[in-house]
Amino acid sequence: MQFKIIAILLLTLFSSSLLANNDFYKGVAEYDKNNYSEAAIYFKKAAEQGHAFAQSNLGFMYENGQGVIQDYKQAIPWYRKAAEQGHANAQYNLGLMYAKGQGVTQDNKQAYVWFSISAISGNSDAVKNRDIAEKKLSPENISKARQDATVIFVKISANIK
Repeated sequence: MQFKIIAILLLTLFSSSLLANNDFYKGVAEYDKNNYSEAAIYFKKAAEQGHAFAQSNLGFMYENGQGVIQDYKQAIPWYRKAAEQGHANAQYNLGLMYAKGQGVTQDNKQAYVWFSISAISGNSDAVKNRDIAEKKLSPENISKARQDATVIFVKISANIK
């Protein structure tokens, strides 16, 4: 009986993951054809199922008004969800949103945090922007931002499957 329950749970998880991937790839296909409204629909379906790339893409579409009404505040939670799953570009874009004050209160410390995490995750562009943000911070805030980035990165790393 326990085996059946475990098998059903695994099958459910596997099939929902396949559905999210399927919706994501449909979104990519529509985006490549410049059908942004359709792409947004598919990305949202996949994003709601936890697909990090779809979440990041949906954040980008809200940020830039592609297929949806431009809305920085709507971009933030999608970027954050993807960023917290280790998506380096979402981490970078979240840093940019904080640096520019788009959808959030402008905050160079938070920008530094997310650029640092993105750099550690492999985004080479994040290093330059982290250094720019650092120049706008006091030594005390730099130290605090580094601590915050470390704590967040450790949490992210522990959750990546």
